[in-house]
Amino acid sequence: MECQRLMAIGHRGEALACCEQALSALPHSAELLFLAGCLLGKAGRHAEARRRYQESLNERTSVHALRGLASLFEESGEWTEAAHLLRRAVAMDPSDPNSIMDLGLCLLQAACLADARAAFEAALALQPDSYAHRFFLAETLYRMGSLQEACVIFESLRRAADHRQGDLPRALNVRPCALARLVQIYSSPAAGSLFSPRLAEAAQRELAAIESTGDSFEPTDESSKGAS
Repeated sequence: MECQRLMAIGHRGEALACCEQALSALPHSAELLFLAGCLLGKAGRHAEARRRYQESLNERTSVHALRGLASLFEESGEWTEAAHLLRRAVAMDPSDPNSIMDLGLCLLQAACLADARAAFEAALALQPDSYAHRFFLAETLYRMGSLQEACVIFESLRRAADHRQGDLPRALNVRPCALARLVQIYSSPAAGSLFSPRLAEAAQRELAAIESTGDSFEPTDESSKGAS
């Protein structure tokens, strides 16, 4: 398809014009509507992109279409709507860890922590070596107040040799992120009866050594947005 060829070589404006022209002849083509949604989203025309994505959805809709529309809801902070679409995507392909991960991130943002935990555990079962799934499972446990369970995972990530694991979103560096969370946990009032103060001091020294090289990333709520 000419539209896809133009998109592949980076001519998005021409690809969109070609796509819209094709839609005038085939207004109900789910493939063309989905492609138009992709191109409009990349152009920042999110309201139009959302409309095209929604028009592309039918009983034979693809996981990609559902995830594409969900990403637009995510960008506007509509986590419940995004999660609804991602649940459909997961139901269509329960073996796809990316859809499950995206669902977990939406649920985490919506503060549906028990469901987010279940999603990250399911994604981890499919990809047990994924640093991303492990990090966000630990993050969810941390927010649930399950500090000891969270620490077990954060400590394993702290010892990770390659802390620039490629599957992490937003260039999330797993070792300094894990260390920053461990410092927060070990220093918190709730940790007094659980952990030795020396643990916080050791983690802080290790984090400072990494920060001195300019290779750090402080985990915040922002670190939980957008994955895949």
